[in-house]
Amino acid sequence: MEAIQHAFEAEDYTFSASCMDRPFNSIIKDGDESTLLDLLDKLSIKNMIVHPDLFYFQAGSMAVAGRSYDAKRFLQRLNFLWKRNLLFRKKSKP
Repeated sequence: MEAIQHAFEAEDYTFSASCMDRPFNSIIKDGDESTLLDLLDKLSIKNMIVHPDLFYFQAGSMAVAGRSYDAKRFLQRLNFLWKRNLLFRKKSKP
């Protein structure tokens, strides 16, 4: 969890998501779900979608926690980005 925190502090969200995804099952087994959810709330869908475990955990946790409105908005945001081909678009260099 420390590496994840450092990656967030460095604003390296791609690496943050990668750090969460690799030990995903261990994070859950260790009881760090609430910390993981707090971090996922800070992560953009674009960084999360390439890690399906993170994406589904986020959406499912929202729904289970009674945050159905948040889960719906989360999935609508994904749909919006997907339809406009904005999820995997490379940033142009200046």
